Amino acid sequence: MSPGLQNATALRHVYKSGGGVVTAAARSFAHIPGGRIYGHDGRSGMWPASAGSTSYSRRGAILALCVASLLSLGGSRPPEPSIASLRARALIITDSETLAPFTFDRVMALLSSGESAAWVDALLSDSFRTQRPNVMPLAGFIADPDEDGYWRPAGRSDWSHVKLIAIVNRFDLAAPHYRHCGEYRLIFTRRTEQAVRLHIAVGTVLPNPHPERGKAGCADVAAFWQDLARTESAGTRRDRLERFFFAGMTPFRAVLDPRDFAESGRIRTSEISSARPRFRQFELQRECASGRPCVARLIRVPLDNMPDADLFAADSSRARAFRREFLGQVASLAIFDVNRYSMSVDRAYSVTDTDGVIPPFNYRLPFRRSLASPGGREFREQIADELKKAGSGLTPENIIDRAETQNCAGCHGKRGPVGDGLIFPKAFDSGEHLSDESLVGSVRVSPALEEVYLPYRIRLLTECSAAEDQ
Repeated sequence: MSPGLQNATALRHVYKSGGGVVTAAARSFAHIPGGRIYGHDGRSGMWPASAGSTSYSRRGAILALCVASLLSLGGSRPPEPSIASLRARALIITDSETLAPFTFDRVMALLSSGESAAWVDALLSDSFRTQRPNVMPLAGFIADPDEDGYWRPAGRSDWSHVKLIAIVNRFDLAAPHYRHCGEYRLIFTRRTEQAVRLHIAVGTVLPNPHPERGKAGCADVAAFWQDLARTESAGTRRDRLERFFFAGMTPFRAVLDPRDFAESGRIRTSEISSARPRFRQFELQRECASGRPCVARLIRVPLDNMPDADLFAADSSRARAFRREFLGQVASLAIFDVNRYSMSVDRAYSVTDTDGVIPPFNYRLPFRRSLASPGGREFREQIADELKKAGSGLTPENIIDRAETQNCAGCHGKRGPVGDGLIFPKAFDSGEHLSDESLVGSVRVSPALEEVYLPYRIRLLTECSAAEDQ
């Protein structure tokens, strides 16, 4: 087990013991004949320490014993990380020293190697790009769409203009029953000559190595982030994060494992300018032409939770099918919590490009327009029936407003009442949640994150770090 995760695991068990020299943490590290050290995961047996990690494992065992001894002698538990430390060191990490190893070319090179993603050695020709407008190779293109929406070839010097401004910990997005331990995002940015801010979010999930343990299988990851928040040295935090993302920490694979990225990773871009924002989403797909080796490419895919606004008003078979599906989202949209109410609409109804969609993000307008038709009035009554079943006092219009907050533009631009006295929090006026005033200056965090989202994520992280097997 790598030192960062090992120490966090050891301390987590010590904290739970309540004292005594022989604690769960001390018992979980034992010298095995032959000089090797093994760590016990509390349930699934023993695993060998990773190659070359004997000294680290010994240090972890000694650390566990020392802390246990202090507790047995009446010493106090090390303090919980402060809220400020958790925000800046574990949830949204923006300090330049910690982010230094995460260059755009390194991340892209890693994701384009391995079993699931073949490296593209040569750039696609312009003629091929014209024929395949939504396709880009995983390597060799700069994340800066031109006027036609294509991604242009990049010279090596172009990578230097793409800067990482934040690592975002979305542990709160852990799958139901904790099949995975949350989503982790690298937020890159690039300024164009027209002062357009292009954000590039590279995100993937971290599988739970012990899904049968549920939340407890992810507890060590939560403890890792808490331990990181306690760590004063930026250099130490940088080294631990680098291992966590690029090498992995036994029994967890690297966050940026190409196999996991091929399965569940995505790259999302947002262009913020004086005009309305533009959003795109790409996922990895393997293309296997006859007689040619398979090539992994990033393909533009429909935007998550971005149903075509016209479906709220149109009277077509597709619109009717969408409305039937939408009724299944009413109960989750009615939850009395801005952090927890949600929607998950099939991509078959989502748009891929918002440029030609009017209105692209406003659902209330077409919904109101639909009330002039029998089908629209019936849809409203059906939403009201679902709300009654859920025991909610919300109106159908509240549900439409909440649905709007679940799309890209709603998350970044909508604000105000959404029913039941809840106020959907605001991003910056620019529509950003992370604003880099300059590539050398500090990164500001939106009021929505500071006041609403981060406190909730801190609570979930703290609760999970204390989880035990049921």
